[in-house]
Amino acid sequence: NVAGLSEELSKAKICTVHTLITIDPVGILLSKSGVGNDRARIYYLEPDPVAKKWINIFSQPLRNYRDDYIAILGGRWNDDDTAKANFNSVSTYHHGQASEMFFEKKFLENKISASDLLISELKKVIK
Repeated sequence: NVAGLSEELSKAKICTVHTLITIDPVGILLSKSGVGNDRARIYYLEPDPVAKKWINIFSQPLRNYRDDYIAILGGRWNDDDTAKANFNSVSTYHHGQASEMFFEKKFLENKISASDLLISELKKVIK
Protein backbone atom coordinates (compact mmCIF):
# COMPACT_ATOMS: atom_id res chain seq x y z
CA ASN A 1 0.00 0.00 0.00
CA VAL A 2 1.13 3.52 -0.71
CA ALA A 3 1.25 4.53 2.96
CA GLY A 4 3.79 1.77 3.60
CA LEU A 5 5.73 2.71 0.49
CA SER A 6 6.05 6.28 1.78
CA GLU A 7 7.60 4.92 4.98
CA GLU A 8 9.99 2.64 3.06
CA LEU A 9 11.13 5.47 0.77
CA SER A 10 11.85 7.67 3.77
CA LYS A 11 13.69 4.97 5.75
CA ALA A 12 15.86 4.15 2.72
CA LYS A 13 16.57 7.89 2.35
CA ILE A 14 15.34 7.80 -1.25
CA CYS A 15 12.84 10.62 -0.82
CA THR A 16 10.07 12.00 1.33
CA VAL A 17 6.64 11.85 -0.25
CA HIS A 18 5.28 15.36 -0.57
CA THR A 19 1.54 14.66 -0.69
CA LEU A 20 0.08 11.27 0.21
CA ILE A 21 -3.58 10.52 -0.50
CA THR A 22 -5.10 7.34 0.92
CA ILE A 23 -8.57 5.86 0.68
CA ASP A 24 -9.22 3.47 3.55
CA PRO A 25 -5.73 2.17 4.29
CA VAL A 26 -6.05 -1.56 4.96
CA GLY A 27 -3.81 -4.42 5.93
CA ILE A 28 -4.36 -5.58 9.47
CA LEU A 29 -6.15 -8.87 8.64
CA LEU A 30 -5.20 -10.34 5.27
CA SER A 31 -1.53 -9.62 5.76
CA LYS A 32 -1.57 -11.91 8.79
CA SER A 33 -3.34 -14.82 7.08
CA GLY A 34 -2.19 -17.36 4.54
CA VAL A 35 1.19 -18.94 4.05
CA GLY A 36 3.89 -18.56 1.44
CA ASN A 37 2.71 -17.08 -1.84
CA ASP A 38 -0.93 -17.21 -0.73
CA ARG A 39 -0.25 -14.56 1.84
CA ALA A 40 -1.40 -11.04 0.95
CA ARG A 41 1.51 -8.78 0.08
CA ILE A 42 0.62 -6.00 2.45
CA TYR A 43 2.14 -4.96 5.75
CA TYR A 44 1.92 -7.03 8.93
CA LEU A 45 1.36 -3.92 11.05
CA GLU A 46 0.06 -0.54 10.04
CA PRO A 47 2.98 1.37 8.53
CA ASP A 48 3.84 4.83 9.78
CA PRO A 49 3.31 6.98 6.67
CA VAL A 50 5.93 9.64 6.02
CA ALA A 51 4.71 12.59 3.99
CA LYS A 52 4.73 16.35 4.23
CA LYS A 53 0.94 16.25 3.78
CA TRP A 54 -1.27 13.22 4.28
CA ILE A 55 -4.87 13.29 3.05
CA ASN A 56 -7.01 10.32 4.15
CA ILE A 57 -10.54 9.52 3.00
CA PHE A 58 -12.54 6.94 4.93
CA SER A 59 -15.25 5.19 2.91
CA GLN A 60 -18.41 4.55 4.87
CA PRO A 61 -21.03 3.69 2.23
CA LEU A 62 -24.70 3.44 3.10
CA ARG A 63 -24.51 -0.19 1.96
CA ASN A 64 -21.55 -2.33 0.94
CA TYR A 65 -20.96 -3.29 -2.67
CA ARG A 66 -18.71 -6.01 -4.06
CA ASP A 67 -15.85 -3.52 -4.43
CA ASP A 68 -15.95 -2.74 -0.69
CA TYR A 69 -14.99 -6.25 0.38
CA ILE A 70 -11.22 -5.80 0.00
CA ALA A 71 -11.36 -3.11 2.69
CA ILE A 72 -13.51 -5.32 4.87
CA LEU A 73 -11.34 -8.42 4.35
CA GLY A 74 -8.08 -6.49 4.54
CA GLY A 75 -8.99 -4.88 7.81
CA ARG A 76 -9.17 -1.12 7.97
CA TRP A 77 -6.62 0.69 10.07
CA ASN A 78 -7.58 1.89 13.51
CA ASP A 79 -8.71 5.48 13.90
CA ASP A 80 -5.63 6.33 15.96
CA ASP A 81 -3.42 5.52 12.96
CA THR A 82 -5.32 7.60 10.42
CA ALA A 83 -5.66 10.43 12.95
CA LYS A 84 -2.05 11.28 12.06
CA ALA A 85 -3.24 12.50 8.65
CA ASN A 86 -3.24 16.26 8.10
CA PHE A 87 -6.68 15.96 6.49
CA ASN A 88 -9.30 13.30 7.26
CA SER A 89 -12.80 12.93 5.86
CA VAL A 90 -15.60 10.40 5.78
CA SER A 91 -17.35 9.71 2.49
CA THR A 92 -20.57 7.80 1.82
CA TYR A 93 -19.23 6.68 -1.57
CA HIS A 94 -18.18 3.04 -1.89
CA HIS A 95 -14.73 1.92 -3.04
CA GLY A 96 -15.75 1.60 -6.68
CA GLN A 97 -16.42 5.33 -6.55
CA ALA A 98 -12.88 6.36 -5.63
CA SER A 99 -12.94 9.08 -8.27
CA GLU A 100 -16.00 10.64 -6.67
CA MET A 101 -14.27 10.52 -3.28
CA PHE A 102 -11.22 12.23 -4.78
CA PHE A 103 -13.31 15.14 -6.10
CA GLU A 104 -15.79 15.38 -3.20
CA LYS A 105 -15.57 18.72 -1.34
CA LYS A 106 -15.01 17.40 2.20
CA PHE A 107 -12.14 19.48 3.56
CA LEU A 108 -11.88 23.00 4.98
CA GLU A 109 -15.58 23.41 5.69
CA ASN A 110 -16.59 21.33 2.66
CA LYS A 111 -15.01 23.79 0.22
CA ILE A 112 -11.98 21.77 -0.93
CA SER A 113 -11.51 18.25 -2.32
CA ALA A 114 -8.51 15.93 -2.13
CA SER A 115 -7.98 16.80 -5.79
CA ASP A 116 -7.94 20.52 -4.97
CA LEU A 117 -5.40 19.95 -2.19
CA LEU A 118 -3.17 17.91 -4.51
CA ILE A 119 -3.29 20.53 -7.27
CA SER A 120 -2.46 23.26 -4.75
CA GLU A 121 0.58 21.29 -3.55
CA LEU A 122 1.71 20.52 -7.11
CA LYS A 123 1.62 24.22 -7.96
CA LYS A 124 3.96 24.92 -5.03
CA VAL A 125 6.43 22.26 -6.19
CA ILE A 126 6.36 23.30 -9.85
CA LYS A 127 7.21 26.96 -9.12
